[in-house]
Amino acid sequence: GPVMAIVPFSTREEGIQLVQNLAGEPLQLYIFTSKNSVFQEYVERCTASGAFRNDLMLQGASQHLPFGGIGTSGHGNYYGKFSFDT
Repeated sequence: GPVMAIVPFSTREEGIQLVQNLAGEPLQLYIFTSKNSVFQEYVERCTASGAFRNDLMLQGASQHLPFGGIGTSGHGNYYGKFSFDT
């Protein structure tokens, strides 16, 4: 089944480098921060199928939000309009 890795890091740059140096793209990024600017920096600098701020379950709770992978992550797009586009 799916696995969620929780990886602590000391600096924002260390966290971004960790994601950028992965062997493949992560299915989702779950970023916990009180600052929108920090969230935006991760979204702009890291490739992932999706990114969520301060939430773990939003994409699974709504069938109107797309869910899927890119590159070697996941297996296509599901839910919402994107399920018709695949």
